[in-house]
Amino acid sequence: MHQTTDFLALYREYESLLREQGLEYKQIEDNAEDQTQDRMRICRQIRNYLVHQEDAGFLEISEKQMAFFRGLVEIEKTKLDTFGEHLLSLRSGACTPEDSPEAVLKKMKRLKTCVLPVWEIKESSLRKDIPHWTACKDGTYRIEALLGQITLIHVALLLAKGSETIGSGLKRYEKPDVILRPDTRMPEALNFAEASPLICCTEDGTMKSGFLGAYIRENGRW
Repeated sequence: MHQTTDFLALYREYESLLREQGLEYKQIEDNAEDQTQDRMRICRQIRNYLVHQEDAGFLEISEKQMAFFRGLVEIEKTKLDTFGEHLLSLRSGACTPEDSPEAVLKKMKRLKTCVLPVWEIKESSLRKDIPHWTACKDGTYRIEALLGQITLIHVALLLAKGSETIGSGLKRYEKPDVILRPDTRMPEALNFAEASPLICCTEDGTMKSGFLGAYIRENGRW
């Protein structure tokens, strides 16, 4: 009975996610292919039976059915997600030119990546007209700015040289491969992730605005 209750709750959640996008269950079912379409049809029929019949115990929901439906729910949740909700923060997913090669190597290993974004704090007294610059007590303005990136190869070279910081080994961006705004829909962002292990996020999608974090795809080299 517990599994049945969970299944019906998942079904309701799925329908709600679809309605937020102006879609209906039957519409998705009709557009699905092969086994997915068959499974969606069976799940819909089972749901209708469980909701409208007294002998709900006549049918048992399998864990395989639950796993299939959880997958459907996650797909729709991802469609509604924005890129900004999936970012690693500057502290956990980026580094600065002053960081040591040892610290950057440790972070790369933890994230299972061979590339990290590099950021710096920029200060100015002439940025009062730009909202994303933060006012400081001394009258200046500062921003967490995207600077470039550092790769595992360059970190290894810096370690071999005995360098204390990674500043001399980073690649400074003129324009990164991909910069996205935080309100970019996650499915669109994931299209870029197929080609690039690192996607940076700034407030307005340009190098001139504040750096908010990065999405890093594991490349499996560790």
